[in-house]
Amino acid sequence: MKTIYKIYVSLVAVLSLLCSGVALAAYPSATPTPLAAPEKTMGVYLGGQLGRGTIRTDNGHANDVFRDGSNVSSFIRTSDESGVTSRFFLGFAFFKFFGIEAGGSLYENGNMRVTSIPNVINGSGLIKVYSVDVMGKVSYHFHNKLVVFGKGGVAYVNMEKYLNFLSIHSPPVFRRFKKPQAGYVPKFEIGLGYQFLHNAQFFVAYSHTASRGNNLYTRSYLPALNQATVGIEYNFFDMA
Repeated sequence: MKTIYKIYVSLVAVLSLLCSGVALAAYPSATPTPLAAPEKTMGVYLGGQLGRGTIRTDNGHANDVFRDGSNVSSFIRTSDESGVTSRFFLGFAFFKFFGIEAGGSLYENGNMRVTSIPNVINGSGLIKVYSVDVMGKVSYHFHNKLVVFGKGGVAYVNMEKYLNFLSIHSPPVFRRFKKPQAGYVPKFEIGLGYQFLHNAQFFVAYSHTASRGNNLYTRSYLPALNQATVGIEYNFFDMA
């Protein structure tokens, strides 16, 4: 009886060892291997741009705007004004290829010259422009760290005309006034970047903000705005 008991205990022990070996073969490590942290491809980004901007204005014309006892046709003559422009932006990337951003742009002042028929009014002035925009951004990242992107949305453009007029009728009349006008117009931007860090890139970009109307004298008129810039963007997440 004791011999049978010993044989039984030995068989149980052998089977236990075999089962343990199979379990270890199936699960070689009792401690699970930690999973890699998921790639963070969403978050806040910000940046700035600097370059050359153009205010593309149309000439203005109005009848009977300034009358000193006679009918006067007034003209504002302008030329496209180019100068330094800047833009700063703040955005949020919902995933690697799409985000929404808001930005603000400043432009150098434009100049204008005022004349009339008959020649009874002469003057000059400045055009001051700034814009605030909200745009969606779509980008594609190449393996060689190049990035192409496009943006589109709407811009709020504010233009102020500072005019100085002198009427040479008798007696002479001098007028100085400011005419603000603003509105919403479409805006788009395209660009090419290079990712020099895992979360930062240099880029070049061109943007166009549409005009509204074709007569600078009217209150609804807004000029077209162009920007050719270089910039830098910093992301609070990994771009790669």
